[in-house]
Amino acid sequence: MRIKYTEQAREDLDKIADYISQDSIQKAIDYLYKLKNRIKLLTLSPYMGLECKTKGLK
Repeated sequence: MRIKYTEQAREDLDKIADYISQDSIQKAIDYLYKLKNRIKLLTLSPYMGLECKTKGLK
């Protein structure tokens, strides 16, 4: 399985990095590295996480 990022997701990641880098560029790099590693876990277990019925998300 391969993770496909939507354009919106890529923009969101860029915004997150920009926001964190205002405080520390290294913290932004570290955070995105950790976040992307967690996202990669979806390739091993695509149904992990909790179902969110109130927002229509799974």
